[in-house]
Amino acid sequence: MSEEEEPTVAEIMETKVLTVDLNSTVKTCAKSMAKRGVSSAVIVQGRSAVGIVTERDLVVKVIADALDPAKVLVRDIMSTP
Repeated sequence: MSEEEEPTVAEIMETKVLTVDLNSTVKTCAKSMAKRGVSSAVIVQGRSAVGIVTERDLVVKVIADALDPAKVLVRDIMSTP
């Protein structure tokens, strides 16, 4: 890729998406996101994607409401299609 070309989606996308089980705690999810250095996690039930949790979800739905991340499940804060 030369300096003048824009990168393609394939060149910048992440191929190993972080997945977190539907029944995991927000604390577990946040730790996994931090460890991987990503800002979101796809929430799964078995092998099916059922939602997504983003850093914004953690801030707005947990931290801002002073909820305990060790007691809140990702299923309760995830965004769904």
